[in-house]
Amino acid sequence: MSDIKKRIERERLEAALTDEFIDSLSIVTLVQGVLEDGQPYYAYALIPKDRYRAFKQAEAQGNYDVRDYGEVLFHGEGLLPPREIAEEMKQRYGADPNFEQNLHRMAQAMDADMPHNDTDRPAPSKD
Repeated sequence: MSDIKKRIERERLEAALTDEFIDSLSIVTLVQGVLEDGQPYYAYALIPKDRYRAFKQAEAQGNYDVRDYGEVLFHGEGLLPPREIAEEMKQRYGADPNFEQNLHRMAQAMDADMPHNDTDRPAPSKD
């Protein structure tokens, strides 16, 4: 096999592995709420990326079961986890308590860079 063919085959394999890796990503998030009996709780949940949007919609509407959207890694009473639990979740799963705030900031920055009407878009080339 020629060097060019080997390189192309390697690049295809790398792209496929990257796509598979991205598809398998999940988000660890801290969920806080009140149980049916009125007790406050927190839970660290592992939400697959393809279920995250549905999870956030259910969370906004309330009265949902986080297990319908992902795996509960750890849970407890109260709205805030003890510091040692938060640290363990950070070390073991990369849980970032600022994840959603950072995600929101990135989305806002991307939105600010996107054209919003026809006058903001460059004119099409006449080639």
